[in-house]
Amino acid sequence: MAEEFDFSHLSPEEFHVLREAGTERAWSGEYNKHYSKGNYNCRGCGNQLFESDTKFDSGSGWPSFDQAIDGSVIELEDRSYGMLRVEVQCSRCKSHLGHVFPDGPRETTGQRYCMNSLSLTLINISWTFVHASPDNLISASLFLMSPTSSWRGRSGRSSHSINVKMYFLTRPFISPRSAHFS
Repeated sequence: MAEEFDFSHLSPEEFHVLREAGTERAWSGEYNKHYSKGNYNCRGCGNQLFESDTKFDSGSGWPSFDQAIDGSVIELEDRSYGMLRVEVQCSRCKSHLGHVFPDGPRETTGQRYCMNSLSLTLINISWTFVHASPDNLISASLFLMSPTSSWRGRSGRSSHSINVKMYFLTRPFISPRSAHFS
């Protein structure tokens, strides 16, 4: 249930969109024209919602996706403002994300998940391959900032993108115990 989640990390604008089913102004969102690789997660609870390869430019002024990750969202009838629409909520915390319309790309699903940037957090993922030997490789660690955390950039504006770099060895490691000597 939504009551299990702490939403105190949300700004007043984020809270209005996510918890009061508000809508940000068209063309104002940070992810409208943003096409980095990664996953778009719920800003309320961190649930993975959309993969970046499903994002497209709908010309609507809001970030649009042609499909959600299976089981990540729920769709509800919305009759507010004298219209019949389909509201999209996070399946985990029941936060309002936006609406889905049947006017998306015909080549894919035909759906347009029209989301509020304020309801999303982008988790960027990049891959880096490095050469290392067991002698100079002490440990590999992956540090993530919680998707429910935010920090202030140089502009003073709250930022919610998280960049993750993953390092992989490109040479096989043979431990002395597994080596065979003839």
